[in-house]
Formats: sequence, C-alpha cells, structure tokens
Amino acid sequence: MTYTKRTEKWVDDLIEDHMKVICDEVKTSIPQVRSIVLTGGFAKGEGSAVIYPNNRQVFPVNDYDIYAITDNPIPLNTLVNLSKKITQRIGAPSFSLFSGSDHSFYVDLRCLTVGRLKHLPPLIRYFELRNTGRTIEGENLLPEIPDYKISEIPIMDGIRTLFNRMGNLVTYFSPSGIKNNEFDNKNFLIYSCHKCLSSCGTVLLLLSRNLKLSDSDNLDMIRKIYPHQFPHLHKQLPDLPNKIKLSTNFLLIPDFTEIKNPVDLWFTTRDSMGLVLQYCVSKVLDEEPCNYQNWSQFSHKVNINLGKNYLSPFLRELIKGYIGVMPNKLITSWTSVLTTLYINFLQTYEIKNQIKCNTLKPLLSPRTPDLNLYSAIPLLLYSIDRRANIDRRMLDIATNYLSRVYPIGQETISDPKIYWEYLRARFTMGLRLFLSSVITKT
Repeated sequence: MTYTKRTEKWVDDLIEDHMKVICDEVKTSIPQVRSIVLTGGFAKGEGSAVIYPNNRQVFPVNDYDIYAITDNPIPLNTLVNLSKKITQRIGAPSFSLFSGSDHSFYVDLRCLTVGRLKHLPPLIRYFELRNTGRTIEGENLLPEIPDYKISEIPIMDGIRTLFNRMGNLVTYFSPSGIKNNEFDNKNFLIYSCHKCLSSCGTVLLLLSRNLKLSDSDNLDMIRKIYPHQFPHLHKQLPDLPNKIKLSTNFLLIPDFTEIKNPVDLWFTTRDSMGLVLQYCVSKVLDEEPCNYQNWSQFSHKVNINLGKNYLSPFLRELIKGYIGVMPNKLITSWTSVLTTLYINFLQTYEIKNQIKCNTLKPLLSPRTPDLNLYSAIPLLLYSIDRRANIDRRMLDIATNYLSRVYPIGQETISDPKIYWEYLRARFTMGLRLFLSSVITKT
C-alpha cells in the first residue's frame, strides 16, 4: 500500500472509472439531475490517493467532493444512501458522516438547485466551486454562481473554517491514547492534523486578501508575506509557514508511516491552531491581538462578542443578491435574528425527529448550533495537558454550550477522562444533527 499524488496514468484511469460510476449511479437515482460537478483537490488536480499495487486498486485518502445540481431539492437521506451505494460499488469500505463509521473514505455528495446557484453566499467553498469545479456530466452551470472576488468573502468564513477543522481534533482524539499512542482511527487523526495546519495558511491568506486557487501558489504566497503581514503571529510562531508547507505536502502525498508520534502532532497542531484562531478573532472584532491563557474567557468572547455579528456578513451578501442593493444594518440585524430562530428550530426538530427527545434549549439559544459548538471546541481541546490531565471545570463550561445543541444527560460522571469522551460523543452527534438539518433546508 502506498500513498501518492496522481502521477501514474493507470491511477488517473481508475479515478476516471470512479467518476463514471458516480455519474451512472447519480443519474439512475436522480433522473432529473442537470449537472454533476467534482470539486475539491481532485478537481484541481491536487487530490491524493491510497494505492494497492497488487490488485491495482485506488481510493482517495479522504473523499470525492461531488455536487448534484438539480431543479428541485433532493432529500438528505437519498443523498446519504446514494453515497453509500456509490462507495460500495467503487469497492471501498462505506463511510458516512451521519452514520459514524470509522472508515475515512466516502463520497461526499451534496445537492444544489439551479435556482439557488445565482444566490450562493460568498464562501470559500463556493468560490472554489465556481473557479476550480469540474463538470463531469451534464450542463456546465458553474458560471451561474456569482463571480465573487476574494475581497468579498467575509473573514468570518475563515474563522468558521478554522473551527470546523479544529472540530476534527475533538472527534478523532482520545485522552486515553496519549500514553500508548493508540487511537481508533490513527490515520484519520493524523490526516486531520495536517488539514488543520494547512487551513491556517488558507485563512491567513483570506485575511490578507491574498488567497489563490492553487495550493502551491498559496504556499509561495504565505511564505512571502507572513513575516511582515503578520508580525504578531510571526513572533509567536516563526515556523508556521514551514508547518503549513509540510502539512500541504503531506496532504498531496501522504505517508502515514512517517508519523511516529501522533500525540505530539496533535498537541503541536492544537497549540498552533489556537494562536492563529485567537489572532483572526481579534481581527474580526477589530481588537488588538491578544493571547488568552484562559480558554473559558476566549470561548465566552466567541459566543457573545463574535456571536453578535456571526451571520451578518453572509446575510448582507445574500440579501444583496436577491434585491440588488446592500441592505442597511437594521434589515441585516432583523434578518439575523429570524435566521437564528429558523436554524435553531431546525436543530430542535431534528433532535425530536432523530433521537425522540423533546428539548427547547436549542430553540431558545441566542446563538446558532454551530456557534455553540465552536464555543465548546477550545474548552474541550485545551482542557487536556500532555500528561493526560483534564481540567474538569472547563468540561463543565463546555457542557453548557453543548447542551444548546444536543441533549446532555443528567448522570454524574466523576472520572474526567470518561466525561471528556462522553462530551466528545455529544459534540459529534450534535454536529451531525446540525449538518443533517441545515444542509438540505438552508
């Protein structure tokens, strides 16, 4: 088994065969599909794969990112089941973000309607979809997506990227693995760490309005501008560009055998990500960079201060896309309140529908589920030290945020390690419910 970038023709041929399988199954299950689009690393020619030379099998290290563009929305269950069917037909172990499988490869199939394309908000993923997406079947509808400039993508989207990556540091880690270097899915933990470090470069380039479409171009740019554009970070993390380079290269050609100590990698990633996150949050809040030693205080700032205008940058552009002019602060503010209520209603309904639990906490929360999850992430990550000691007080505060996203039982867990694992599971399940409720309805 080897890991490689797509350099050999037979590897490219097998990946193209996978694309044919994807198109065949999507067209069969969704006859009304107008377009099938590949995005992500494989669309840019930068995807990496695991290769089994003996039987000439190839699978992506992580996933294929696929969008089905249709006239009408497709139910999430249809997309999830179709993803499983495609993965099985390709011959890889089935994985679903919503089923909790341990396997790391899956087909990430999402749906966008034709009518929604022209109103997509200015997010990094839609910027890349329009500019690097590859139509593998049907009409080329990508030009319908607004031609946003980098300067129009809110920095808040970069902060969301950092938090989403850091969430994987919670999901795939366990304090019990610190002493023996063993984890349920060690390779995906390693992969997630490198995704985190690589994303630091992406977000800093977005912050400086220098983000490019190619990973190699972004590497060159971050090394060029980092010392003088980010002197505060450069003083604390002088080797960050080198870490970003090593992680980006790893993602292009992964070699998990080189990582002897994933625990060290996890702590290094966590600490680097924390400093970058604090820096970016301070910039969004128009404050001087500040390094919080008290992560409870930082989480509070994220939930309260950042939360006040969390949705506004995205809603302004969405409203502008519909009415043709930039809305004033009052309209944006009221739209933000109504959007928060709607998203919280979806989360509350999903909890009742999926796990048969009646709770009003998500509905009554002043923040959306994702922001409550983001507020809990630093508390979970930084409650652990390198000796596997856990700060119970930080877990209690994290519980307060998580209970607004997913029901937390009343049972008392005295062992901090077991309590951390319990909260990790609730964090992961709350995130899955949020994604399953929002992806097809907002």
